[in-house]
Amino acid sequence: MKIEYESKKIEKICNDVHEMSRFFKNNKKLIENLQTLMAHLKRIENVSEFYKPALKGYNFEKITNANNKYSIRIIPKRRTEIYRMYVEPKDGGVRINIIKIDDHSYDVE
Repeated sequence: MKIEYESKKIEKICNDVHEMSRFFKNNKKLIENLQTLMAHLKRIENVSEFYKPALKGYNFEKITNANNKYSIRIIPKRRTEIYRMYVEPKDGGVRINIIKIDDHSYDVE
């Protein structure tokens, strides 16, 4: 499955451990979980598999007022996790972004 990134910066954060460390301020749990999540995403062959429970522990939360966009907690099962991966199906693949949510709002403007 094709993975697009919101920006070059997001692509580096998702694929380079050094960039992950800088972005997440050396938070080992966030780094390890993002690496695991990216490994899962790279193994998926098509968008339909993306929403199946194959990503154990990861919940896809529909984003309010956003067509076909979902949020995934980078650390699964941790409701107060402030970092989310935003996912949007696009052209047989997905487009992803990493966003820090300070107020735990699920709305995207």
